[in-house]
Amino acid sequence: MFKKNVKPIEATVAGGEENNETIVGSSVKLEGDLVSTGNISIYGDVTGQINTERDVTIGDSATIKANIAGDNVTVGGRVEGNVKAAGKLSITETGKVFGDVVVSSISISDGAMFSGHCQMGIEESDNNQVNED
Repeated sequence: MFKKNVKPIEATVAGGEENNETIVGSSVKLEGDLVSTGNISIYGDVTGQINTERDVTIGDSATIKANIAGDNVTVGGRVEGNVKAAGKLSITETGKVFGDVVVSSISISDGAMFSGHCQMGIEESDNNQVNED
């Protein structure tokens, strides 16, 4: 009935560990720097710095008081801080960004808010560094 010498199944993520996603849930309040090489999704409150080589998603319920640096950044909640996106910054209809942005491209949906300066076109070597003014 039971087989001996059965190898355990190992949990793996497609593409390897570098694609692991960090998720900050809606009930979480985080103070400090959040640094990753994978995707980051935030639905709670974060105060500090957010840096990744991959994508950042700010959910509708999120409140961010931090500078953000990543590849592509999508904002559905409230961000008070500077944003640097090596790729695209997308501000959805529920998104609010209060800070300066440096991006390769930007998309602002109807109903979104953006207050700050926008600089398009960044150097590849600068893609994950946030200016602190």
